[in-house]
Amino acid sequence: MRKLITIILFFTIPLALKAQEQISNVKYFTQPDLNKFEGKWVYTNGATKFILILRKEKVIVKGKKNNVSIELLQGDYSLLNNEQIVYSSVKGDHAITNGGFYDKNKSLNKIEFIFTDLGRNSKRCHVFLEFLNDNTKEVSWVLTNTEHVLVGKQTFDPTFSVPVHMTLKKVE
Repeated sequence: MRKLITIILFFTIPLALKAQEQISNVKYFTQPDLNKFEGKWVYTNGATKFILILRKEKVIVKGKKNNVSIELLQGDYSLLNNEQIVYSSVKGDHAITNGGFYDKNKSLNKIEFIFTDLGRNSKRCHVFLEFLNDNTKEVSWVLTNTEHVLVGKQTFDPTFSVPVHMTLKKVE
């Protein structure tokens, strides 16, 4: 029995050490300038209400040699009509992913991210969010289609279930 335990330890200890080594090889990049985009944003037009919630999260990007951990904006949204939920990602997977600066060298007031349009069969879209006149309480939202390739008889729906252009106000 003692030999069996020795053999097991002989093989498991190096694996545990290797796992510790891999964790310590993760490079971590912070993006404190993204803080101003975090929070709850709201757009209202008559009976239509769009709520966007953004938060910074560590996202691990796996590389061939090293892994990288970077802070990106992730989040959720809800679309309401007459205070009734039409679509909401709050209790599911993030509908807002990979949010980061559009061009950090030019401006820290514009970000872009991938948006999942739940009203169009989880269609992946692209959003640009930019502060209006350096006002950190209002942002311009521009939603666009991502590039895509159609094969055979596939079709593509270019429409969205949420507004394409809107101004959102920060409420929290």
